[in-house]
Amino acid sequence: MARYRASNETAAKTLLPHLKNGVGLAAISALFTDVLTGRQEAGRIDAPSTFKPPPRVTLTDTKREAWLKDLANPDLPLKRLSRMIPHGLRGRALLDQCLIKQIPVERAVWLAQCVGANDLRAFRRKGISGGHPADNDLKWNLEWTNIVEAFIDDCIGLTPQPDWKTKVSYA
Repeated sequence: MARYRASNETAAKTLLPHLKNGVGLAAISALFTDVLTGRQEAGRIDAPSTFKPPPRVTLTDTKREAWLKDLANPDLPLKRLSRMIPHGLRGRALLDQCLIKQIPVERAVWLAQCVGANDLRAFRRKGISGGHPADNDLKWNLEWTNIVEAFIDDCIGLTPQPDWKTKVSYA
């Protein structure tokens, strides 16, 4: 069967002859497979990532609160916020602020990835004398995993509080 081509043809004109010949199901299956394959190929990203984590900047408490409030607002583009990330947000404090400020999960994950990338880069720069760089990455990953586990455990432990369901769902 010929590959699907973008044209002014309607689906009926394309499919009707195949349905009349008795090979309808196979023809429709092949057509949809071709369409899905083409769609998958068109959606691939070939270029290497050019993402660089935003720099960490020391801000006053007021400015940091304003930045977090902006991050919680899904109407503001991340591109505007990605010029800088406030210093002092990391580990448990980062997760607590995301929960308290009700930052959308997708944005909270973005922030955690940016902070984590900066932390890993700094951790690699410092290094541990005599240690292998991969050991440093493993140590950082274990620390982060322990922080996330403790955060989730604490959120689950809030069950007697009135808003425990929203906090557990967020966690």
